[in-house]
Amino acid sequence: LRRFPPGPPPAAAAPDLAGSDHRSRALLTRLLDGDAAAGPLLRAEYDAQAAGWSEWCATQPDYIAPLADALDRLAVSAGPGGVLEVGCGTGQATALLARRFGGVWASDVSIAMLRGMPTLAGVAALAADVRALPFRDASLDLVVGLNAVPALDEFARVLRRGGRVRWARIFREHMPVSVEQM
Repeated sequence: LRRFPPGPPPAAAAPDLAGSDHRSRALLTRLLDGDAAAGPLLRAEYDAQAAGWSEWCATQPDYIAPLADALDRLAVSAGPGGVLEVGCGTGQATALLARRFGGVWASDVSIAMLRGMPTLAGVAALAADVRALPFRDASLDLVVGLNAVPALDEFARVLRRGGRVRWARIFREHMPVSVEQM
């Protein structure tokens, strides 16, 4: 696991959504702490946020900057196994990934979020829980997430030998994370 130093500072202040008391943050914390009952509640929260998600993201000029930074800092390529984006929301980072890699699986647990994603060439949208991905073992080359739910054990299962994870978030520390060669 490599943590990169902070990238360029964001131009806008962190949104209220970053607060630890925000409902989606609290549910995510519960889920990561092993509370399985939080999963359906978190999905419902994301469904409720979907209607305004793209508009909200448009007010965040640096939304995809940490992920672009994480991809730029290391020579990232994808082989025949392809790229999986987890927690794609309504596709803010998906367009960046499609331009860089061509074939992308864009997944989200919220079908409402996926319905808000524009049609992009080379992108297949997929409703999936990050904790149980519908891919064969050792079938992917790269897993990417931006402000998404991390599931490193599941990523290790679906990545080919030498596969990589690129993870970034815009909240709290402006810091991309890279997991090399799962």
